[in-house]
This record gives sequence, C-alpha cells and structure tokens, in this order.
Amino acid sequence: MATPDGASANSSEPATEQETRTGQALSISQILRLHNRERLLVEPMRWTNRHLQLLGCTIAPPTPEKELHLQRVFSNKDAYHLYWAFKQGWTPVHRSTALRRLLSNLYFGYSNSHVVFEFGPREWTDYIHFPSFYSNRHQEGVLAAYVDLQLIQNRRNDLVERGRGCQIRKRLRQLKIKAITPQNCLHDPVVVAVLIALAQQNTYYQKTFSQVIATSDDRDRVFIYKSHIAPFLLRCLEDPNFTPPEPLSISIEVETIRFKPFRSFRDRLHANVFPSQHQSAVAKAQAERGKDLSPLTGAASSST
Repeated sequence: MATPDGASANSSEPATEQETRTGQALSISQILRLHNRERLLVEPMRWTNRHLQLLGCTIAPPTPEKELHLQRVFSNKDAYHLYWAFKQGWTPVHRSTALRRLLSNLYFGYSNSHVVFEFGPREWTDYIHFPSFYSNRHQEGVLAAYVDLQLIQNRRNDLVERGRGCQIRKRLRQLKIKAITPQNCLHDPVVVAVLIALAQQNTYYQKTFSQVIATSDDRDRVFIYKSHIAPFLLRCLEDPNFTPPEPLSISIEVETIRFKPFRSFRDRLHANVFPSQHQSAVAKAQAERGKDLSPLTGAASSST
C-alpha cells in the first residue's frame, strides 16, 4: 500500500491511525488532498481496503445464527430452490438465482436495477448493479440488497484489460487485479459501498439502516451485513467540502444463517432480514395462496 503524502518518514504508524489519535474530523476533500499521491477517487468496484481505512470502517467477525421461534410461513417446496442450486454445483449464477427467488415473495418484491452510489455531482450506476428488495408498500424504501462475492470478483477481473500476447502483459494484469482484490473476501469494499448506497437511496424515507445479503463459495452459510450509516457521512459524500462533527466511521455487523436444514431456510432468512412487523403481512399473503402456516420452532432437525 502506498505511503500517504504527509506522513513522516520515520513514522511506522499509518496516517489514518494518526488522524484517529488526534481526533481531527476531516472532510472528504481534505482527505483526498492529504493523500493526493494515492488513487482514491475511483468507482466503488475499484475500492480497496485503503478506502475502508479512510472511512473509519470496522467489520465485526461473523456471528453464529440466532435460535428463533419462527412461524411457518413457507412450504417445504421452497427448499427446492436451494437443493437445485447445490445440485448444479453451487455456481455463482445458480445460487444467485436461488437466493433472489427465496428473498422475494408476495409481500416483498425485488428490483433488478442498479443500486446508485452518489458522490458529489457524480453518480456511479454501472458498477454496483445488484438486486434490491423492497416492501410492496413503496413508501418504506429499500429493505436490503443481494450480492454474490464471487460475482463481485468476476466484475473486478473484467475491469482490468486482458493482457494478450506476451507474458509481461499477463503478469501486469494479474498485479492490477491483485491490487483491487481484498485479502479477506468477507471484508469486500464493494459490500460497504452498497451499504452506503442503500442509505443514500433511503434518505427520502429518513432511514439510515442498511443491510446486504451475501453468498459466496461457502456451502454452509449466507452472510448478512448490517449497519446504521451516520447521516453526517452521507452529507460528506453529498458535499465533499462538508466537515463532519466527528471523524468518519462505519460499524458493520455480520450475521450468518445456515443453509441446512433446507426446509426451514427461507423462514429463517426472512425472520433475520425483513422487519418483524412485516412477518404477519407475509404470513397473511402466503395464507391467501393456500400455504401451510403450522408453527416451526427454531431450526428443524431434518437436513433436507
């Protein structure tokens, strides 16, 4: 990682830690000027861990799934979507299709349009194109977005021009890809950008809570990123010259949900993702379609 401009030559402490220690709140423009030798003003798909450092982002370790008393809303047939994805080899395309079907229902729809990340007068829409989910009561805004971590990496690879011909070009391409690839896939900067973008979209509804559901090559669990994005951080992105009342910071929690048992996965997913006050509405909508609403306690013991 490049040494930030302005850091003393004999200091081993990163500039971001120095700024945090002094407690100095800086605007986005000031941060960019302070680190003008680094390539920071890029689209979200090119974000690196450096961007997370400068935004004061902390991502907590994944927590185990909570045991919940669930109302049985969906039928056992819904387990077919997961079973089908696993049978097809759990590829990014197959699991993405399965999760989109499992997240949407008669009460929660999804839009396959882009999630817009805004910075000042510029908008990046082509680089964070992920499905977002919303209540049919559109006045409630976007409830969540879905991403697949492997598909994100595939898009990163596509951003770098393919090195055709000599081996030197191919090696240079590999180095460029490595430079924008997170060492820990669970700390993907694009997920953070999507969380911020959701908060930006929901400012009209006075909501700052964002969540992103993420799948990966992990065959055991799905990850749910949750964060309350501070309004002053959104103001800083809207107006890069705005100085916040305190240093920038983003705290993100990561919850997990086990895929097995398949037959209860959809109920467990909805109970963890969608607001509890909406669960009765979901149950009512499903009941009108003749779904079985028998009680389901916790995680069932069956593995299918």
